[in-house]
Amino acid sequence: MKKLTLLLTILFINASTFCQTQKESDSLVLLGGSIYANVVDKSNNLTYCTYRRGTEITFSYKYTDRNGKQQYFVVNNGNSWDFTSVGNSSESVKDFKLRVLNSNMNYNDPKHYQVEISYIIEKKGARTHTTGLIENEKNIWLHPPRQFLFQILELNPFPFIKYPLQIGRTWSWELEIGDQWGDKRWKEWSGDIMNKCQYKISGKETLNTAVGSLECYVVESEAKSELGTTKLTSYFNEQFGFVKLMYTNINSSTIEINIQRVQQQMDNVFKPSF
Repeated sequence: MKKLTLLLTILFINASTFCQTQKESDSLVLLGGSIYANVVDKSNNLTYCTYRRGTEITFSYKYTDRNGKQQYFVVNNGNSWDFTSVGNSSESVKDFKLRVLNSNMNYNDPKHYQVEISYIIEKKGARTHTTGLIENEKNIWLHPPRQFLFQILELNPFPFIKYPLQIGRTWSWELEIGDQWGDKRWKEWSGDIMNKCQYKISGKETLNTAVGSLECYVVESEAKSELGTTKLTSYFNEQFGFVKLMYTNINSSTIEINIQRVQQQMDNVFKPSF
């Protein structure tokens, strides 16, 4: 483990030589009064400092229902899934991967783009979920995994941090959520709801993780809507990003996500595509 941690550290230190973020002098667009996003520019060839293109991060998760029972889930077919007892099946989903792709997406919005990321569950029948993240010198914001059980996370605050990193700093964000994200296993509704999120950098903490001892900023966040309240405590490390996420869900269940492994493909060359 020590050799692996040292290798990863050297790898990312070397990669940082080529690391650059978009400067304030470059154009950024403000989304929803809170998120600074990179404007669409096909000549843009940025290499991001934290979520570098080609990076693949493996995470474990632990789901605990409102009664304190830990469960995993199994994929049936397509988007169909069911809960299963811990250790009950070799087909249980116990982890997932976040892969930062060499492509952009702009969601048909001419003003800004997001870096494409994929959430990968390596089980038969599981579909890869591709979505986006935003990273620049102002902030990092990303979609959480949202397939199968993780669909419940749409109702929680998204992982989001603001620069400069200062303890006590606060900000807000809101998101309109459609009823397609509902599920009888947690909550169903009709039409769109507005989720209003509040964030605060509450402190710093050193975590012992599977990739080494990491100094993290702790971000406490809460989201409120007509459905109720959800929470997220996230641990952000400047080298590896969000390394631990502790969710309190709309039905009082919890999901804890922890970093397990990081792989970096150094030979990827980014070619913008829209």
